[in-house]
Order: sequence, then structure tokens, then C-alpha cells
Amino acid sequence: MLKKLFPNIIIITVLAIIIIQPVKAESIFTDIEKDSWYGTYVEDLVQAGIINGFPDGTFRPSDTVNADQFIKMVVTALGENPGNGTKYWASSYIEYAVEEGLLDNNKIIDYKKPLPRGEIVCIISKALNILNENIEIEACGLYDLYGYTPDCYVPHVLKTINAGIITGYPDRTFRYEKYINRAEACAVIHKLVTPITRREHQITSFTPVPVCYSYIKEKFTTAINEYEGNKSCFVAHGNVSGEGISLNTDFNADINSNVIESMKLLYDNIIYPVFEFNALSQNNVVRIDLFQNEKLNHNKNYAMFTLKYFDAPTGYSETQWGYDSMYIKLEINRLSWDGLLNKETGMPDVYYEYKIRALMRILFGIERGDVFAQFILDNYIEYSDYDAGNIPETSKLLSFGGTKVIFFCEGNNRQLCFTFSED
Repeated sequence: MLKKLFPNIIIITVLAIIIIQPVKAESIFTDIEKDSWYGTYVEDLVQAGIINGFPDGTFRPSDTVNADQFIKMVVTALGENPGNGTKYWASSYIEYAVEEGLLDNNKIIDYKKPLPRGEIVCIISKALNILNENIEIEACGLYDLYGYTPDCYVPHVLKTINAGIITGYPDRTFRYEKYINRAEACAVIHKLVTPITRREHQITSFTPVPVCYSYIKEKFTTAINEYEGNKSCFVAHGNVSGEGISLNTDFNADINSNVIESMKLLYDNIIYPVFEFNALSQNNVVRIDLFQNEKLNHNKNYAMFTLKYFDAPTGYSETQWGYDSMYIKLEINRLSWDGLLNKETGMPDVYYEYKIRALMRILFGIERGDVFAQFILDNYIEYSDYDAGNIPETSKLLSFGGTKVIFFCEGNNRQLCFTFSED
């Protein structure tokens, strides 16, 4: 851990003095407007010796920031200036960052390429440790954390957001895979070294969701205890009946972990999941119905969407829809009033979109999960123009990575169905 904090104090003091001075009439760079949102950040950091522009007098604020550029910014902001390397200008800054733990467990492959937001928050989180800042982690209402954002990034996302350094997007997503530009990088560095300029983290206006992803821990704990205890049914809200079963077959070896991770994903205070065991004559099913409103009577026809996990072959004869071999089935039910679409954009509501994306990643990993999620969302958008009960009969097949997904609607049905089987 870095102990030499005196240079940091100097930088913070210098910036604290700079930011109370009147904004300059003219920018020091030819491509920065004096009234731009980031202009003050850039000029303050230049005067503090943390950043500089290009030889042609530009700063290029809209260019994505590369890993080596951002690392130099952070190292310099922490009060260190090892100077440029001999063969590669950033080598000395990277070496210093490695020595001080700024790049521990990083996934950077090429330092000359842009740095995604997930890696940005990891570096900033560790810089906060070096500055001995103790950040209290509170509620976070971002929609794309659990299941979608890799676990290695989540604690750092929570820390930097609660520190007021980085915020989510207006649609309540973080988007760990997106890149930031040089202007945004300056805002991040400025807030890192001058806490007085940080805004209280902006997620306070979001629907509060407990820390450590999205699930409500108390209700999840109760449900998981009932699940592992093989109770006849377990619910988040309402009453559902069913018959207890033991999920332990070779047909779907991952069924228990899939159900548990799905429960984590779906237990929050925005939608209302109902879980049940449903024992059929040929197979056992874990069924999860998602309701938009806890005041609904939990009639399954009013569920937003339904997940079914099978631990044995169904015995059904509809081979054209994958019914005979499916081990997972997704039914999207709400196709008209109060459906999954955002009426203003005509696209799936961001909350539901990331539930689908995260669910597919949980079940199939990132590569296959992203392909299947896009297949589901594309078909939902296409067929959501139809009124419930008037959707034409249709069927589509997608095979990828050893898994077969069949999308179908039986016609005169209010459901869009997706079955998942081994290919």
C-alpha cells in the first residue's frame, strides 16, 4: 500500500485552490469550448500537472481513453511521476501501478487499447484504498449488476458509485463493457483527488435495491431454505400449491444451481416472483412466475414472464417445438397492456431487458447467453405489435454452442415461447 501521501495532499490542495478561481475566458486547448461541462475538469488537471494535451494544441475530449493514458492519469494524480519509459512511454507508469496494486487481478490485455468502465472502476477503487478513503456502501439500484456484470467488477462498481466518483446512466444501468472518453476520464480523475467536487451518488433517486447485487436477502434466504429443504412449495408473494420433489437427475445436472441463481436475480423490490414445485406424471418442474404488481392475484395468465426448469424428459410429443427434449422453457406473456416494452422507445424496458440478458448469462455463460438473449429480445420486439391472442403461428430455430433454442407461438395464444435443449 502506498504510504507517501504528501504529494497527494499537495495536488488536492492545489486543485482546491484552482476550482474556486473564475473560469478562464478562453480554453487552453483549441477543441474545448469554455462553457463545456468538462472544461473546468480539464483545465484544473492541466494546471495541477496531471494531464496534458497533444502537440497540435488539441485535447481531443471525445476520443476514447486508452489503458496506458488512464493509468498515467491515476499515477500522476496520486502524486507520483516516474517519467516516460525508454522503449514504451507508459512502461514506467504501468510498472508503478503494478507495484502499488492498482492493477491487481486486472483483465487488461493491451495497454494501448481503450479501457472499459469495468476496468476503470477497479483502478479507481484501488486508488481510493491508497488514499485511505473508507467508503460506506449503501443501496444501489442499477439494473445490470447481478448476473450481467461479471462478479469481479461488482464490488468496485458499488464502491466508486457510493464514493460519488462514477455514476450509472440515466436508465439505471452501469454498462461495464462501455468505454469512456478523455473528457469523462478527466471528470473521474478530478473527483478522485478533490472530494469536495464529488456529488452525492446519483443512485439515491433510483428504486433502492439492497447492496450485493439486487436480491432481497431476507426473503431469498427463506426461499432457499425451503428449496433445499424440499418443501412442497416456496413463494416470494402469494400462495401457490404444489407437490414436493427431489431434484437430482442426470437429465439436467445444473437444475439446482440454475434455480438458485435465478432466485437471486429475480428477488428484488421491483417485480414480484412466485416460485413453485410442480410435479407432473412424467417430469418434475420448478416454475417461476414474474408479476409486475404485488396486488395481482397471481393468476398465471397475468405473469410478465414464466420460467420452467425440468429435471426429467417431459414425455410430450411436440418435437417440432422441442417439448420432448427441453430442460428450460421461457414464456413471455404480457404482449399488450403494461407489457415489457417501453411505450416511449418501442424497445423492451431496460429493467426487463437486463433481467433477460442476465438470466441467459447465468444459464449459458457470456458468449451463448448474449446470443440467446438477443434472439429472445429481437423476437419479442417483432411480435409485440400484435394484440394478445392475435399473434400468427410461427416457429424459429437457433442453434449455437451445443444448445438448441426454438422460438414459437402456437397461434391464438398470448405467449411467446422459447425452449432450450441440447443440440
